[in-house]
Amino acid sequence: MKKTTILFLFLFAVLFPISAFAVDFEISEVTIDAKLQPNGDANVIEKHTYVFDSKFKGVTRELIAKEGAAIANFKAYENGKALKVEHKKGEYKIFRSGKKETIEVEMHYRIVNGVEKYEDGAQFYWPFFDKRNETDYRSMQIEVHPPSEAKDVLFLGYDTAYKKGMIASEGTVAFVMGKVPSGKNGDVRVVYEPELFPDVTARKGTIQDELIAEETRLADKEAAYIVGRVNVANYGLWTMTGFGVFLFSLIGWTTASSRRKKREAKELVEANGFSVPAEKLSIPATIHYTTSEGFSTEATSAALLDLIRKGHVEQVSDEQFELVNREVAYSHEKELIELLFDKIGNGKKFKLTNLEVYTKNENNHVSYNAALLKWRGGIVEEVKSKGLYERQVGLRWAVALISVAMIVVAVQFAHYELFPYMALTIILVIGGLLFATFYKSRNQEGHLLFQEWRRFKEEFKELDLDEWKRLSTDDKFRAYTYSIGCGDKSFGKHFTKSSEVEKHMTNDSSGFFYYNPVTMNTSFTSANTETSGSSSTYSGGTGGGGGGSGAF
Repeated sequence: MKKTTILFLFLFAVLFPISAFAVDFEISEVTIDAKLQPNGDANVIEKHTYVFDSKFKGVTRELIAKEGAAIANFKAYENGKALKVEHKKGEYKIFRSGKKETIEVEMHYRIVNGVEKYEDGAQFYWPFFDKRNETDYRSMQIEVHPPSEAKDVLFLGYDTAYKKGMIASEGTVAFVMGKVPSGKNGDVRVVYEPELFPDVTARKGTIQDELIAEETRLADKEAAYIVGRVNVANYGLWTMTGFGVFLFSLIGWTTASSRRKKREAKELVEANGFSVPAEKLSIPATIHYTTSEGFSTEATSAALLDLIRKGHVEQVSDEQFELVNREVAYSHEKELIELLFDKIGNGKKFKLTNLEVYTKNENNHVSYNAALLKWRGGIVEEVKSKGLYERQVGLRWAVALISVAMIVVAVQFAHYELFPYMALTIILVIGGLLFATFYKSRNQEGHLLFQEWRRFKEEFKELDLDEWKRLSTDDKFRAYTYSIGCGDKSFGKHFTKSSEVEKHMTNDSSGFFYYNPVTMNTSFTSANTETSGSSSTYSGGTGGGGGGSGAF
């Protein structure tokens, strides 16, 4: 029961993540008024307008005081009515439940020791939010008010507050910031005459020159950013365009080359008469290479028939097979023998009924699937070993390295907020890496082999019995096995007229007789269905301060 409960909770967490139950809201408007006091404190009133599209229990406000300061007397109101507040480690939870409505929450608090006084000025330098904030502010305005009328005023905004400040009446500085995305800083810094703060002890040193120098630094930084953005836009665009032209030209060239080789191979094959293609691959590998049925149950039957053709296995009856010779040419043939005769059979003989009994036992499912996977892997390895594809290792490495280098260009586009260019570059990088990883084209020999078997399948449908009889026994057996592995039912349609279809192969080498694959296919299909449910291991702000807003 305990295990069932844990599993249910796990599935519940996966299918219904926490985000699915999050409160749906936005903060449409925020105004912050910080009224500085002669003693260096700041009385702050914040008004947050929340627009909810779901049920909610309240809102949150995170206030992290910078070093040397503190937050005190936090209270919250709605239309003058006090709201319940809980505080824990800088987060204030304001309780006000509802559903799909717009509310305005007014927050009052005091910043203790918010002003730093120097010989030539008193500074209020504060992060009302920082990159820890997880909510967008659709519209924000911050106003800093002096204790009394100020005449000598300096100010500076950082990040989202940069160049957003202006001096209003009586020395008030307003930072009209507009939309502030989540995860951004926006410190505000204002310097007033020191005489306005008689109750604050002055520190040694000056502040006005520091602020002017900081303003110059930010201006230089912005100018450098603009120049860099123009350069990246120009040179980056040319680089991106060049890479795109290179990549599309490469794809066009490889596609045209592949089509030409395919056409040449097709013309060469069509110039010859009907024949069963020469044996360049084992039948399972041929099926995998030339069709989409490479690992079907019919292909498994064909693999067993191919072992019979090669003399490694003898079919004693419709359902019984006997191992004759273990010395095989390919690893997948070895894997199939070990699965059928060693795991399922008794080491020497294998019956289709053994397969049914073996796969009905759930304890054998992982072992069976793992063995099939190794068998399939061996077939893939055989095809690879025959050199039927163009490797183009140097070309693929070159494309991969250029694609990785283009990531630097994409990063530069992102840094300078050239997002359309960045998106296009990422698409090209992905395309280049996909080409480098998965590009595979048949070479001339590969195209020729593919076209030979394609033509065989086409003409096989029109083949009469006399032409069939003229084929060698081995060619008949390979054609028959290939057709079974491909799931080609035309074989039966053409030759059911002959009683040979119903016979079995005998030791008489003068004739060729056919195995009925229905029983074999049914057994392998049943085994795969029985085991298909199993799987194996193979298949912040200035001074450390800041904050943010939210809801719950």
